[in-house]
Amino acid sequence: MIGLLYFLGGVLVTYVLSRPGLELVQRLRRHITWKRFGSALKSTFRNYLEHSEWKPDVIIGLNSGIVPASILALNLRVHDIYFYELFPLYRDGRREQGEVQDKGIDLSGKNVLIVDDQVLTGKSLEALYRHIISRAKADPKRIKRLALFRFRSGAGAVELDIPCADYILGSLKREPWIFARDLEPFWNEREPAG
Repeated sequence: MIGLLYFLGGVLVTYVLSRPGLELVQRLRRHITWKRFGSALKSTFRNYLEHSEWKPDVIIGLNSGIVPASILALNLRVHDIYFYELFPLYRDGRREQGEVQDKGIDLSGKNVLIVDDQVLTGKSLEALYRHIISRAKADPKRIKRLALFRFRSGAGAVELDIPCADYILGSLKREPWIFARDLEPFWNEREPAG
């Protein structure tokens, strides 16, 4: 029996160290699984939002954060949900922050929850936050920012009002709902040193 376990262990190690095995491990490291995503979202909901005195009137999903934003809106019974697409632009190898498109909404007097799935530098989240205050007339004291996943070193500058559920390292991870090949370059952006 012990011999069989050694044999199976050897086969597993051989496969993992082989080229297909290494490619599989590499691919898995670039993804966030449904299980990890669900666990992070439930943890955030149960540990903060479900028992908090503060309840959002409006939820805003930023980029691929629209998926967790929609799930939270359903569970919190929030009817007003908006989506902002604000992917960074790359010109001559340099990252530039895109402009927030004004939706002409008025958020004065409302509690606003801004949701992103993962924060690398926090520049997009910060740009949307400033836009919501200046153009949508939201009160900064009534806005909360949430990102389910946060990079340990690169996103230290951005303030999150709701603690993130989990930390990640390396490059931006593809969420389970991201499968389009033309998004591949965006999801391999490395975490900045620092």
